[in-house]
Amino acid sequence: MYLVQVRRLRAKIPPGHGMKLLSLERLEEMNRRAIILSFPLLTAGLLVGLALMLEQADGFAQLNLPKILSTIILWVVFAILLYLRYGMHARGRRVAFMTIVAFGLLMFTLVSAHHFGPEGMP
Repeated sequence: MYLVQVRRLRAKIPPGHGMKLLSLERLEEMNRRAIILSFPLLTAGLLVGLALMLEQADGFAQLNLPKILSTIILWVVFAILLYLRYGMHARGRRVAFMTIVAFGLLMFTLVSAHHFGPEGMP
């Protein structure tokens, strides 16, 4: 929504045309809160998953599975997003693009965690 609103403002489209969106400040605040909330939860989930892997007999033998690798990559992307937002004080389009990349990777991670049968059903 942030990128759509930026495009609408740059094109000087009147407010009454098209779908009504929130202000850029409000959208950026929502994005900031989502980043602040998601990173600690993702870290906790990753640590719990690693602890459960240690309890199994084969331990880290399953580390090359796509769901585990994609989760680690997702954590790194979120760490970069957090660094961009707070370490480099990045705002606007750069953070919006990184959020979209993180969301796409999150969807891939969620889908890769399920085994699909011949009919395509989990």
